Amino acid sequence: EVRAHCQVVVASVIFEGKKKRVSGPKMAQLICDQLAPVFIAEGDDAAALEAELPAIAEQIARAALGEKFDAAARDMDSDDEVLLYVESLLLMYGAGHLLLKD
Repeated sequence: EVRAHCQVVVASVIFEGKKKRVSGPKMAQLICDQLAPVFIAEGDDAAALEAELPAIAEQIARAALGEKFDAAARDMDSDDEVLLYVESLLLMYGAGHLLLKD
């Protein structure tokens, strides 16, 4: 039952991550964040599982993304020409006038 739940959670994280074009390391972190509460609630071996979870999450993300895992990481590291990065930034202009601020 726990294994089936973890598979559904991982499949959901991977689906959403691919849709949002999340990088490989970020995908591994999201998987780790979502699975951590499940393992903490399981009891005795929770500490050992929690210590191994980042490596397991990275393996899952690598398997899901394949070559895109490292390619996305390289793209994210090339910030030498980026002046400002804001996720989901929306600027709206109408007839030459700024419609929305902030």
